[in-house]
Amino acid sequence: MLKNTFSTKRHFVSVSTTFVFFLSVTFFNSCQKNEHGKEVKSQKQKDEEVLKWISEQKTTSFFVPGGKIIESFRTDAEGNRVKVTSPKQQITLATGPGCYVDEPSPVFEGINYREVCDSDPRVYDATVSFKISSDNAIVYRNPNQPTSTSAANQTRGRLQITNSDGSTVLFNEANIFSTIVITDLGVDPSVATNRIYRVTFEVSNIPYSALNTANYVARAYITYYTECEEQSAYPYNLIGAYGNATGLGPCDIINDVWINPSFPSVSGVAACLCCVPPLYSNRQEIEIYNAAGTTRLWHKTITATQTVYIPTSSGGDIGDGYVTPNQTVKIRYRNIQVNTSTNAIECTGGWLLTFKTMVF
Repeated sequence: MLKNTFSTKRHFVSVSTTFVFFLSVTFFNSCQKNEHGKEVKSQKQKDEEVLKWISEQKTTSFFVPGGKIIESFRTDAEGNRVKVTSPKQQITLATGPGCYVDEPSPVFEGINYREVCDSDPRVYDATVSFKISSDNAIVYRNPNQPTSTSAANQTRGRLQITNSDGSTVLFNEANIFSTIVITDLGVDPSVATNRIYRVTFEVSNIPYSALNTANYVARAYITYYTECEEQSAYPYNLIGAYGNATGLGPCDIINDVWINPSFPSVSGVAACLCCVPPLYSNRQEIEIYNAAGTTRLWHKTITATQTVYIPTSSGGDIGDGYVTPNQTVKIRYRNIQVNTSTNAIECTGGWLLTFKTMVF
């Protein structure tokens, strides 16, 4: 009896050791942890969570860089075009506060389109953007009519989308002033006496069909006032446009990328089929810089459906660089179109105009 008891105990110890080892291996494989005690997710888990996160963002966007200013003119109170005396002759009229005589210098930055995923019917919202270098501040309302609520006395915008020859109007909205935003960007580095102002306005409910037409032209209009009463007697009008007879190509636009700071990761525009724009390139190049935007920390070219994970320490795959955890970074990206048969680059688009800032 005593011998059997000891034998059983030895057997029990052996089985227990094996069982404990089995549990340890199982636990290790199902929920690995790093040296800081944090759970290390498998590649499959990370991929699934990234796609789930993208699907929850609800919107996608693409930016069309602006073309040229096709017209610049002045109008009277009735909206008729007028000829205004040259700046040198106008100096005798510069009696209002802050009135100077140099003509503003405008740039049409472009239009950023946004789609709410799964919208029915498919529609887009848009932000139209101009930059204006001026020695007189750009203001929201005609300083000669400071209490007027009439659209004619407001800085205002208009967006019109037509077919390539302008004979068919696909979308048109005018007198947009409730969403006008004027931002002072500081001194113009090229003209010390000027400041640069960004003027934007919002447009809603642009039909998908207007942007999915093969050959279309978008014209962005803006009428704006300055702080100078004499200057604002005849407000400035700008028309910026993009598009041509052959339509837009994948390198004429800048598709958004999905940036998830939690992992961190970057995914191509079509990584999740929940929200794909009407036009996108098959490659996207991403660059990450330090907070000052002076040193590149990481870069990568990915496919439109690819997700890549950004190394956050020098111990990972740092062939393309890495970022430090909790570091503030600036990000930019651009479209690249590659021939899928030869792998040759067919075109390279422009970089995003302004960096995106976030913390990884």
